[in-house]
Amino acid sequence: MALASKISRSPRAEEILAFIVTHRPRTLYEISHDADIPYNSLHMNVKNLVRKNLIELDLEESRGRGRNATIYSPTFKGLLVFLSKYHLPKPPRGWRVRRPNEDHDEAVKRLAEEIGREKNLYERAVGELKGILEEKGAVVHFPLFQYCRSISSHPRLYEIFIKISHAVLESPFKMTHQEESLLAKKVELEKNLLKVDKLQRIGEFKLFMNDKEIPHDPTEFYRQQIEYVSLILDQVHVKEDEILRESFFLRFLRRFHEHTQRFPNRELYDHVLRLLEKKRREFDSVKGQLKTGLDLFRTS
Repeated sequence: MALASKISRSPRAEEILAFIVTHRPRTLYEISHDADIPYNSLHMNVKNLVRKNLIELDLEESRGRGRNATIYSPTFKGLLVFLSKYHLPKPPRGWRVRRPNEDHDEAVKRLAEEIGREKNLYERAVGELKGILEEKGAVVHFPLFQYCRSISSHPRLYEIFIKISHAVLESPFKMTHQEESLLAKKVELEKNLLKVDKLQRIGEFKLFMNDKEIPHDPTEFYRQQIEYVSLILDQVHVKEDEILRESFFLRFLRRFHEHTQRFPNRELYDHVLRLLEKKRREFDSVKGQLKTGLDLFRTS
């Protein structure tokens, strides 16, 4: 199942992702205050968004004597999920109504006013999306968004972006099943670590041999396992990010050609096509390695 459909199960998570995409990087406290979201609910949802690689955290240097603050911004995948759910108003009708005068009847005047409102609403929404993509395109280092204004002035460009986002998130290149399995394993290990840690603190977790207590720290085992799973998840996210970027770019070139009957650069198109095929083979290799890793976990 695609990620876009999964996040829709949590309206609050979707709201938080949209807020992070449409605003400058903020701390949890600032998001809670500015978006009017209870801190506890925000903390839980942000943690899940980070795990799913939809947002990422960074450290912002303190402007005063205080500690550095942890701020949150979208990843490329998070930006695609937001874009796939972005609703552009219905494009204005292509009719042209001459400037009405006193001789026109009221119906023509009302039609001209309605078309004008549709045009203003659509252009305002396109302008807002254009600003978001240019700003966040710089954040996620994706020039196609960052410099979208210079690619084409046609407003339908952003409708193409939205459609491509849907297609990419539904693509077979995503490693959703493996990612979910690893996330579930990590959550299970973290819960076990908390249980063992609690039992140790209250003195109910001890090992004995010949009636003598054996010094033992079982938490170390769980920490090592969590670290190992986290490392594999990081590799999954890096590879998935590469595939999503290249798949989006390739699909854009195809759509751009469909609408304009030309490519920005044919040589670039051929290069990206070869690169995508190479990355797909690499992705299949990593997928096999992940399956082996999951099998080892199941048998442990």
